[in-house]
Amino acid sequence: MVGTSNNEERTGDRDLGFSNLMREPKGMRSCDIDVSPVCRRCKNYFVFFEAKRWNISRPELTLSFRGRDEIQKHSRYTVNSAKRQGIPAYFVASTDEWQTIDVVRLEDWFGMQMTRIEFVQWLERRALEHLECCPGEE
Repeated sequence: MVGTSNNEERTGDRDLGFSNLMREPKGMRSCDIDVSPVCRRCKNYFVFFEAKRWNISRPELTLSFRGRDEIQKHSRYTVNSAKRQGIPAYFVASTDEWQTIDVVRLEDWFGMQMTRIEFVQWLERRALEHLECCPGEE
């Protein structure tokens, strides 16, 4: 195995072949980008997500000291990429197959919990906000 024990595929739903290959070159690091929305007009991301399936069930636990430490560890590349592109970065987690979603805005640690439907509506509002200032096709 290349990398650490954290790199083991636990769910059986991903092929880690390329991920392992990207850990071989010396002098660099690799990071996967979790699914994040792209504007239909300019084709750029307007939000970055770091998504985790783990045992967090309430935003106040997510924001605890231990929770923040774990979130920072898992999302540092997401935050850096978002800052460079001038877009927000969010940490999202669920313990019930994404029916209830904990969302933390990483800029200021504002946490909220949403149902699946509320999350979809919230993300659609983010898309509309982006379209108001979208530069158009690039």
